[in-house]
Amino acid sequence: MDTITSSTDTASLLGRRSGAWPVSIGAGGPVTAHRCLHDLDKLASRMPDGGYVINLCKDRYAFMVGFGAAMMRRQVTLMPHTTAPETLGRIRDEYPGVFCLADTQKPPIAINTLILDRWETNETGGAPASPEFPLEQVAVIVFTSGSTGSPTRHMKSWGSLVKNAQLAGRRLGIGSPYSVVATVPQQHMYGFETSIMNPLRNGGAFYTGSSFFPEDILRALSICPEPRTLVTTPVHLRALVRDKIALPETELVISATAPLSRELAAQAEEVLKTRVMEIFGCTEAGSIATRRTVETDLWKTFDGVKICKTDKGFEARGGHIDIPGVIADDLELAGQDQFILLGRSSDMINVAGKRGSLGDLNIKLNQIEGVEDGVFFMPERATDGKTARLAAVVAAPAMSESMIIAELGKSVDPAFIPRPIVMVDSLPRNDTGKIPHAELIELAKKQMGGKISNGDHG
Repeated sequence: MDTITSSTDTASLLGRRSGAWPVSIGAGGPVTAHRCLHDLDKLASRMPDGGYVINLCKDRYAFMVGFGAAMMRRQVTLMPHTTAPETLGRIRDEYPGVFCLADTQKPPIAINTLILDRWETNETGGAPASPEFPLEQVAVIVFTSGSTGSPTRHMKSWGSLVKNAQLAGRRLGIGSPYSVVATVPQQHMYGFETSIMNPLRNGGAFYTGSSFFPEDILRALSICPEPRTLVTTPVHLRALVRDKIALPETELVISATAPLSRELAAQAEEVLKTRVMEIFGCTEAGSIATRRTVETDLWKTFDGVKICKTDKGFEARGGHIDIPGVIADDLELAGQDQFILLGRSSDMINVAGKRGSLGDLNIKLNQIEGVEDGVFFMPERATDGKTARLAAVVAAPAMSESMIIAELGKSVDPAFIPRPIVMVDSLPRNDTGKIPHAELIELAKKQMGGKISNGDHG
């Protein structure tokens, strides 16, 4: 991999890999760096004019080639937090000339779109040189929903992405050659860093297809060479452990997007015969810390990254971070490079004068034997003076509401016992394993015949 030495440096897209070195692996076999460079050159010549592109490609290789070709054209890739028509329409209106790249389906709004439906690369002759980009070049703009629901943008330079990948590679002990399978989409910052940037910069090859269910993960890892890394979430890990899936030898499992309990991490290490590491990060700063969950509650930041307490909360600075990033979590600092995660600020609740964390409650709920999936949530705040009661949506085919309440009573304060518990076949999780609060409310209302409301479940 290249090393950053000064602010005037450049870094190549594919790092220092030979033409025969795989970039990606799919059902049709590996795609070499030689082939990839041809694909990049051809797509860059086809890209529409414009300064911005929304890359909706589902295939991870198509996404990567689209990202690289955009960089070659000095175009910035926009990464919205959702592909809902309202969000895409707002971004389209704010970025004149923006266009979309897609492979399986067109976007849900009227926008100029280039469909990457086939590759017809001629690999004869010498491959083009791996493109080099200035470290200061803006590579992506990532959007979060923001407190008002309007997308908030965060720019990432090429140098920031490259250095983050270098720091992650050193910390996680990944390096050339290795292969990676991801259950999270590449349009999400966690998925983008771990399944696109890290393998590009550390000599790895990524699996191109989607891997969501345990059988998908097994199939993907089976065609990838050792050493293998699985990038996933607690939801997917729980399914793998529950089904006792015997995966091919997998050296490392990386988890993020939600807190991972020590119990589940230990079960995953035993069942999958692997090492489980958690990554902590935020959209504003990217990945900033890791821990081996079975060993410690302490998170250790990447080299050079410091956590500072300010009047706005906590900020991550230094290392690969261009602009200090606000951390939307409550932390207990153990110096500037270690901390304990107490819970997401927005997840902290107060019921009958007692403080708790929705994240911690979710962990306890999902540790109950027989619970396949479940999540606590707080209904809309009461306006009639009544105390809002916690609710939960649970998938547990062999259990009743009373059985779940009895099990929760062994580890949860009575103030946090949910009323009601809404029993469902499955939870409507998105590609990163999360469920928007509004969807929980609507699901609960539907299952309860519209009876769930503000604070009337006492």
